[in-house]
Amino acid sequence: AQNQGKNRENWSKRTQLVHGGTRRSQYNEVSEAIFLTQGFVYDTAEQAEARFIKVGDDEFIYARYGNPTVRMFEDRISAYLGFEDGFACASGMAASLRIAAFSRIKVAATRRSSAKASAD
Repeated sequence: AQNQGKNRENWSKRTQLVHGGTRRSQYNEVSEAIFLTQGFVYDTAEQAEARFIKVGDDEFIYARYGNPTVRMFEDRISAYLGFEDGFACASGMAASLRIAAFSRIKVAATRRSSAKASAD
């Protein structure tokens, strides 16, 4: 993330809520920009395909999956709560599905760990 400020860990909670997660564009605006886009441009079809396979920290593929405005919000709330990272959802249903997916992953990992421990 491209948060501004060298001593973020010393910021008060109020400052974190106002400035946490701020990402400056190439225009270096004072307030964060709001990105009103659904998609992003790629130079080639191969570049687009690669982005859909693996997305980097500061790369976006489609606004429903995330965009710079949402990422700023996630960074800001995470910093305020003292979390390393966060994920924002647009609805309760989206949040419920996300939690269910994470729960299945955790249960599967726990079962693998238990099976391995039993085998040892």
